[in-house]
Amino acid sequence: MRWARIKQPRAWRRHASGCRLAQASMAAALALTSPLAAVHAAPARNGQAAATPQSRDAAPAPGDAPDPALPWSWQVTRHQAPDVAYKVLCAFDGVAIPRPRDLFSGLIAGNSGMLYGTSSGGGAHGAGTVFAINPEGDFSVLYAFGAQADFADGRSPEGRLVRDAAGNLYGTTAYGGTYNLGTVYVLEAKTHHWKLLHSFRGAPTDGANPQGEMVLGADGKLFGTTSSGGRNDTGAVFELSLPAAPARPAASAAPPPSVAAGKESLLYSFQPRGSIHGSYPTGGMVRDPAGNLYGTTRGGGAHASGTVFRIAPDGAEKVLYAFRKSDGTPQAGLAINSAADLLYGTTANGGTHAAGTVFRLGTSGGGAGAFELLHNFGLPGSADGERPQSRLALDKAGYLYGTTTRGGRGYGTVFEVDSRNGHEWVLHRFRGAARGDGEEPLGSLLIDRTGRLIGATARGGKATSGTVYMLSLWPPPSPQ
Repeated sequence: MRWARIKQPRAWRRHASGCRLAQASMAAALALTSPLAAVHAAPARNGQAAATPQSRDAAPAPGDAPDPALPWSWQVTRHQAPDVAYKVLCAFDGVAIPRPRDLFSGLIAGNSGMLYGTSSGGGAHGAGTVFAINPEGDFSVLYAFGAQADFADGRSPEGRLVRDAAGNLYGTTAYGGTYNLGTVYVLEAKTHHWKLLHSFRGAPTDGANPQGEMVLGADGKLFGTTSSGGRNDTGAVFELSLPAAPARPAASAAPPPSVAAGKESLLYSFQPRGSIHGSYPTGGMVRDPAGNLYGTTRGGGAHASGTVFRIAPDGAEKVLYAFRKSDGTPQAGLAINSAADLLYGTTANGGTHAAGTVFRLGTSGGGAGAFELLHNFGLPGSADGERPQSRLALDKAGYLYGTTTRGGRGYGTVFEVDSRNGHEWVLHRFRGAARGDGEEPLGSLLIDRTGRLIGATARGGKATSGTVYMLSLWPPPSPQ
């Protein structure tokens, strides 16, 4: 595997050596300069009760009492913005040619600090890539799409990767394949050998053009959506069964067995355009412990502005909420809190300032379909973000993290919202390519195991080909 060093812009190199920002080092630095160190009380020791963590303000908001079920370090209720250290981890600036570009999806974490992602463009054939970034910020293209004639291996991967327990990476391409309607593929663990799992055939018997990330079920099946195709050519939910590979003996030094191509079928076809049921799903889906799948559509519904839907394990569909024009239209998938039976999402427009919203929605019982707007983006004069188009990340303490593609300084923002009361803080306002920063953050954020936020921008960087960035917060998010 050939690793290529991507240099950070000079403005960022002055403030950081290497690409890792150790959480412990950051905490120590903040302790010297910030009163927030006093917020974190030590856990109980020698049988003595621990001091209750205090909020940043003297008078916490109602309902913000610490949760005794959470670890002590996660019980901080924020009423002011956290301390933030921001860094461009990688800028695809032409040091390595051909380079990835158009980073439309977020990254996922692997072992030993590795990050994996996709680019919709770039690579040796201009059809997109799967790439890896190591903790030092060096990147390597694991696979460049378009290696096969007529893009039979796929073109334009747009959904975030999914990683199984064995380390295999699964993803989709929006185009290419046997019928040029998209594919499902796998990069096998260790060897990163690419293999085609399915080529979509399109309406009426199959889906077409998958754009959201898939979800891996406990039964080993992959579930996803296609933006078109299905019985009515308005999108579909598919499932892909992966045959179990033969186990290798524990003492064997042989490489892991190859992942076999699976059987794909449609679990649900969305209704015709104009139906009170949804059509044209956006983003990926999330799955609850009972096996129900939840997602959004940008079309259909009682008000023709999209829906939040639920698909039961038997394929039965239910519209949980139909967006009104004033709510805006969803452009991304959802985050789920299964314990509280709540979903969280964004709309890219609508709201008080017509700049998008953050919402929450109940999923079961008396709260099923109960919709509440948590935040309206775009308050005039506030330099708030506008037009969120990526899936939210939820931490264990109930804070939501996401991005907007506009607003701030004009290039988008990273934000945090308290899911209990809707308080919002802008964590970073992107400064654009001219300042060595990213633009248009379309990828969903990753909360890594140390509590750092890692994301990608579709534009910006030295050659306007996109960046991978990192934010370290104090107090840090609590990873799921």
